[in-house]
This record gives sequence, C-alpha cells and structure tokens, in this order.
Amino acid sequence: MPEVPTAAPVPLLLVAVPTYRRPRMLMACLESLRRLEVPTDVRVELLVVDNDPEGSARPVLAALGEGARVHYVLESQRGLSSVRNRILQECRGRGAAWLAGIDDDEIAMPDWLQELWQAQRRHAADIVSGPVVRVRWGEVIPDAAIVQARQGRADGHSPRRVASGNALLRIAVLGEPPQRFDAGLNLSGGEDHEFFERLRSRGARAVWAARAVAVEWLPPARQGLRYTLWRHFSDGASGVARARARDPAWRVSGRYGLKAAGKLGGALLALLKLPLRPRRAGVDAAIRLANALGLLAGLLGFRVERYRHPDGF
Repeated sequence: MPEVPTAAPVPLLLVAVPTYRRPRMLMACLESLRRLEVPTDVRVELLVVDNDPEGSARPVLAALGEGARVHYVLESQRGLSSVRNRILQECRGRGAAWLAGIDDDEIAMPDWLQELWQAQRRHAADIVSGPVVRVRWGEVIPDAAIVQARQGRADGHSPRRVASGNALLRIAVLGEPPQRFDAGLNLSGGEDHEFFERLRSRGARAVWAARAVAVEWLPPARQGLRYTLWRHFSDGASGVARARARDPAWRVSGRYGLKAAGKLGGALLALLKLPLRPRRAGVDAAIRLANALGLLAGLLGFRVERYRHPDGF
C-alpha cells in the first residue's frame, strides 16, 4: 500500500509575558491577550514568567479561571535579562518555533499578534516589531493615537531599535549555543536593544509591522517631567554600558563623547528658542541635557540600576 503522507506539525508560537509585582497591570495584559485574533497556521500558547520569588503573579492567573490556559513559571533570579532568558529557555524546552513578547505593563490590540505574524509572512523576517502607544493608567485609549501610531513608520522598513515589549522572534536565529540576554544589564535596562542588535549583527532580518500596536500603561510614577528626565539620563548611561561591554574603550570614549557634545549643543540651541516657545524649548533643552549627563556618567563608569525597584502596580 502507498504511504499516506503525514501532515506537517503546526508550529508553536509562544506569547510570553515577564512580570514582577504588577498584579493589576498583569491582569489587564492577560485579559487583552485572551481577546487576540490568532493566526490560523500556528498553534498559540500563553506563558507568564514571574520574576518575584514570592510568586505574586499566581493569584492573578487563578483569578482568570480554569479556561485561561496560561503556563506559569517562576524565575527567582532577579533581573530583566534573567527573566527574559528564562522565556527563551521555555521556548526551546517546549519546542516553540516563534516567540511573541509583550511586557506586563502593556496590553495588545486585538489584531496585534495577527499583524506581527502577517508582517513576518510578507517580509520573510526573523524579527518583527511594532509601535507602542503610551497612555496614562486608567485613561481611555484614544483611537486617534492608535491611528497615528500605525501611520508613523512604513510597514516593512528596518527599525533602528527593537524592544522586547512588542516583538516577534524566530527561535531558530538564536543559534547554537543559543544567544542570551546580557546578565550584566539585569537592572540597568537596554538588555533587549543589545540582544536584538547582536542577533542582527549575526544576520537576523528585522522589519517593522506598522499595524501591530501595543499600549503601554504609564503609572503615576512614570508621568511628568521628572521621570522623563530620569529616563533620558538612565538611557544614556545604559547605552554607554552596553557599548563598553562589546567595544574597545577608545572607540566608546570617542563615539559617546561626541554624542554627549552633540546633545549639549542641542540643549544650547533649544535654549535660544526660549523667547519664542518658552515651555517647549525649556523641556527640550532639559531632556537633551539629561541625556548628555547620562552619557558622561556612563563614560565615567557609573551604572544606573533603573529597574531595581518596580514602579507599577
């Protein structure tokens, strides 16, 4: 008798959420993931990796009910890289071909996963990322902001940076031994930018999915000018820290010294516009100055542990 051809196995796409002591935000995230439009040519499963040794995310999953079907894993080693590396480990252990990442302070639009997947199909990409709209916690998500985000960059272009909070990754590009997030960036942030930059330097193709929108909730601690300045300062310092880990000291000093000088020059130019646009020019100057100081702090060897304390709820 002729052999009956067997159907090819349906690839597994794991949607993973790292979390640390943000139960209300995590609940909102998971509720949005339960409403996802799922691609028909992959099998989709949800995973939560809890970075709190006390397992504070367990009650959230229990509240979702028996039908939630969410895998739950505890990663006790504190830090962004540690929890993201555990996600990669779980993907490989469960035989996942694809990983879709979203953070616990974000929610997905219903077509988020479908749009990431369709962009991957169109452009044969290894990495796909999309826009993130920032909204104050509890406010109504403005439709105009979603429309504007989808029109911001051309679909299919190569993004300058990729963040884990809205990304689709082909697991095969991790290679052997598999690439991992840098544990040295566990609490400083920027570990996702460094990780995806490294994959791209090894030949991975990254594209932009213009319609794959996620919404990031901003708690009170992340609202206002003070936090904005702190974020730009810490981004500058962590950017230098990432560069110091891979490049010669002379190259880092030259590149980021010039970048700091450019930011300082930009701050001075912004100040010249104060008589015309006092508020806007003042904020612009302060942001550029904060980033320049962060770059200089990084060049002097200071490490900023921006993520040591959680700021959500």
